[in-house]
Amino acid sequence: MKRAAKRTVGLGVTAGVVFAVWRAYRARMPPPRTDGSWETAPFPFPPIPRPSSSSQPRTNGADATVEPPDDDD
Repeated sequence: MKRAAKRTVGLGVTAGVVFAVWRAYRARMPPPRTDGSWETAPFPFPPIPRPSSSSQPRTNGADATVEPPDDDD
């Protein structure tokens, strides 16, 4: 009976140490990326990832592809 109690306590201590190491490892991991949302699709197809408005480049409303003026004169 003493042998079973020792094994149970040893297993509990080992599990506690493994759990503590796992928690420390998970705390150091960066948070998961959330670049956007998912758009639903009909049954046979998987969901479609859709980028959020915050992940797209911002513009001030003007066309971003403005060409410089020509100096032909």
